[in-house]
Amino acid sequence: MFTPQQEKGFRLLEKLIRTKYPWISKLEFKVNPELSMTIGVTPHVNLKRFVDQYDLLDPLAERFEYSQGRLEHFISYCWHYMYTIIAGSPINAEEDEVYGMFDLRLNVGIEKYMDLVYSKLPTDMTVKVFFGDPEELRLKSPSSYTRFFNQETNELEGYPFDPMEFSVSCYQIIPESCTGLLGGV
Repeated sequence: MFTPQQEKGFRLLEKLIRTKYPWISKLEFKVNPELSMTIGVTPHVNLKRFVDQYDLLDPLAERFEYSQGRLEHFISYCWHYMYTIIAGSPINAEEDEVYGMFDLRLNVGIEKYMDLVYSKLPTDMTVKVFFGDPEELRLKSPSSYTRFFNQETNELEGYPFDPMEFSVSCYQIIPESCTGLLGGV
C-alpha cells in the first residue's frame, strides 16, 4: 500500500520518535480507507522504560495491588494496551485542565510531534491526504483540480496533497518489558 519512499519516511519518523520517547520500541502504521485524513499509529511500548521516565511505579503497583503476577496476567491475557494500564488513574495535572488524563495528554503530545516531524520530510516520503492520480482528480472533480492547481509551478498543491496527520490508536505493551517490574520473577 505504501511506496518504498513512504516506507523510508516511516522508518525515519520512527527513529526520531524513539529519540524523544525512548520507551517506544516500534511504530505500527495503518491507513483506514474510510478515514483517509489520518494514519493510525500503534506504538509498541517498553513498560519498564515508560514507568521509569514518568515515575509511575507507585501508581502502577497500586493499580495491580503490588502483584507482579496480576500485572503479567493482565498484559498477557487481556488487552495489551497502555490506556488500560493507566486508565482511571489520572496523573496529577492541575496545570493542564484540558487534558487532565495522562493518556490523553500523552497522545496529543506524540501526535503533535509526529505531525511536525512528518511535515519536514521530503514530499515523496510522505503519504498525502489525496494519494491518487492527479489526472483522476481532474476527471472526477474538475473544480477541486482547478482550485489546487498552481499556475506558476504547473503543479497541484494544497489541502488534498498535504501530508496525512497521525492518530495514536492504542499502545501495545511488549509483554517481556513488564517482567520483574513489581518484584517477583
